[in-house]
Amino acid sequence: GCRIWGRPVGVFWMTDEAGPDAKVLAVPDGDPRWDAVRDISDVAEYLRSEILHFFSIYKDLEPSKTAIVEQWHDRTAAWAEIDAAVRGWPALCRFLAQPLEHRSGPEATLEGMVQALQSARGEEGS
Repeated sequence: GCRIWGRPVGVFWMTDEAGPDAKVLAVPDGDPRWDAVRDISDVAEYLRSEILHFFSIYKDLEPSKTAIVEQWHDRTAAWAEIDAAVRGWPALCRFLAQPLEHRSGPEATLEGMVQALQSARGEEGS
């Protein structure tokens, strides 16, 4: 494997059978070929469309699965999504560390935990 420092430039949201999901687009930081790309508007229109198209059709071959893809949002929205994920990480780790038999209440399942995290982020009804 390899590690590459990335610079978030945009985000879009998609919804599938598992619920809503953010997709953050980052470009390699320090790569001169991507130096001019600082925000989603700097990414070529064709590439943005190609990415959205892929995520809108990649489940078509799986029976009864669909994906709804929204439009791109800027790097500020991408950083906000990253920040929300980082803030939710400790709660998710606590949840995953609990033995199954000790989990109770609405957050006893992973789905319940995701709903609780979304609620804490102000995403009720997402």
